[in-house]
Amino acid sequence: MIFSCRKAVGLVRLLIGLLHKNQTFPDTINKIRLELAADTNPLTGLPGKVFLERELLKRIAERLPFSIVYISLPQKEYKEKYGLSGGNHIVLFTSKLLANIIKKYGEEKDFLAHIKGDNFIAVIEKERVDAFCEHTVKYFDNLIMSLVEQEKQNKGKSKSLVYSQEYFPFISMFIIDCGIGEKTNLKIISKKVEQLKYRSKPVHGSVCVREQSE
Repeated sequence: MIFSCRKAVGLVRLLIGLLHKNQTFPDTINKIRLELAADTNPLTGLPGKVFLERELLKRIAERLPFSIVYISLPQKEYKEKYGLSGGNHIVLFTSKLLANIIKKYGEEKDFLAHIKGDNFIAVIEKERVDAFCEHTVKYFDNLIMSLVEQEKQNKGKSKSLVYSQEYFPFISMFIIDCGIGEKTNLKIISKKVEQLKYRSKPVHGSVCVREQSE
């Protein structure tokens, strides 16, 4: 997987750092295991916030422009309609879709993290970010109907759930372009995304919004 090399490098650095602090080798291994467990999403298996912050620092140090894509699902809407089990299936489906699109259309440098329940962040080279978003929206909208129909069959003919097209889950993507050496982190990204959500016109369905250059 595209994250394995980055994880290996990070773990080697962590190992060296801990050994320099006179930690025993078993203690060091246990701390590494705890860090990995804490920063890998148990549902999707994707890296989390710690690995994301490391990736951002690496990109900034490389002094090359890159783009960040914040990807979110409408948590309240789809979990109310599909329940926790169905909601988890949708999150897992989204993670696999994003990973496959990066694998098929991206490069080795592209990075995907699952930062919390219904939110992902992709770090993409600038020249490919538009194609990544276009493919994601296209495939998500085309495939989600099949997943919802499957959930419908799993739950039986429940009269309490409405399965018309207007209630299908959708995906929101927010693009933030980062210039050479521009400082960024998860806190800055989250703040910019909230501003984009506030400024964007309400749209039902999947949407891609880009931060306007100043």
